[in-house]
Amino acid sequence: MSTRKTPLLDELARRNTNLVEAKTRPRAIAADHQAAKANAARISEELIEAFASDNQALITKLTRAKATAEAKAAEPWGERGNGATRAANRLEAERDTWTREHYAALITEVTPEAEAVANSITAHIDALGQAISLWSTVEQRVATIARSAGQNSEVMPRIDAFQQALRSFLREVPDVPTPLPRTLPSGTFTPTTSPDAEVRARAREALLNAGQG
Repeated sequence: MSTRKTPLLDELARRNTNLVEAKTRPRAIAADHQAAKANAARISEELIEAFASDNQALITKLTRAKATAEAKAAEPWGERGNGATRAANRLEAERDTWTREHYAALITEVTPEAEAVANSITAHIDALGQAISLWSTVEQRVATIARSAGQNSEVMPRIDAFQQALRSFLREVPDVPTPLPRTLPSGTFTPTTSPDAEVRARAREALLNAGQG
């Protein structure tokens, strides 16, 4: 069985992944800034101790290190973080615009999965009802054996609570809904503009055969 093609859903997933990564960038920049400041403070403290010990070689080394660390800590971290936030906001706006433009086609691609999960719930509900019925059948057989053996069949367990719960559930939710929007914008998606190449080809062939190509 061939894997179902979902190019638009795949593209949306790629955009979402890029957006998640972009949104983590400002926090990473802030963490790097804090680390740079902590490193500069640490070297400054070590330099003070070197002066206290009159360790000229270490003073020379740490003086150079202090200049480098302070330059790192003085970089435009705020602007860098704000730039990363702005870039993430732009990616989010682009993702949202793209999603709006391809909304109906995206829903079309996800429809088979949505129908499958709804059908799965229905199948499990049916299987539960059948299992409860089978349980009752076996319980009756065991109760009959117990009575024939002179035992008190009233000590047999009951499954009434499960039966009542299932009946109540079915009264409240007679049909399992498919996780899809109730309405879609009209005219936003047709077979000839389908993201699926095979669907487009069939639709265009039908138009040609009808003398409309």
